Amino acid sequence: PGEEVKQADVVLLGYPVPFHLSPHIRRKNLEIYEAVTSPRGPAMTWSMFAVGWMELKDPWRARDLLERCFAHIAEPFKVWTENADRSGAVNFLTGMGGFLQAALFGFTGFRITSAGVTFDPICLAGVSGVCICGLSYQGNKLDFSFSKDCVTVEVKARAGPWAPPLEAELWPAHTRLPLLTGHKVSFPCSAGRIQRSV
Repeated sequence: PGEEVKQADVVLLGYPVPFHLSPHIRRKNLEIYEAVTSPRGPAMTWSMFAVGWMELKDPWRARDLLERCFAHIAEPFKVWTENADRSGAVNFLTGMGGFLQAALFGFTGFRITSAGVTFDPICLAGVSGVCICGLSYQGNKLDFSFSKDCVTVEVKARAGPWAPPLEAELWPAHTRLPLLTGHKVSFPCSAGRIQRSV
């Protein structure tokens, strides 16, 4: 249905544009635009679709679209090209950046808001776990790791006494867990937010 689209466009409304869409509308946007997006489109396109499907907890579709990104990597030095046929820009930073965003914001579900850093992790098939080390937030350095069953957060260091203490608020129960420097906090895999302690 519709005219062919060169690259991700409406799909970007859910991420990285923080435009609130219901899950139904988000899904429809992904389905409709995936069907009309050119398979010859640039490298960053498929990573943005993958982020959307991870957000909607559809690991199979997310994995399929994330794997399309690998066609843009040229040997022998793993240089990214704009197009899968190696045409277009070489050392295509936008494509690399899209893939990194899928890894950082897709798998973790991280979204930066005025209230904190929200998370909603997902492991795709073949991925046993993910660890994001050295995340900086409000003057705190923390590690965020997860598997399909468990999330672990550890504040590794505070930049100084001015850095506020943090907590993890777990949803939907709104349970709050203090995040003390040097102490790992683990909980069942769920959505939530890292925020200033209230």
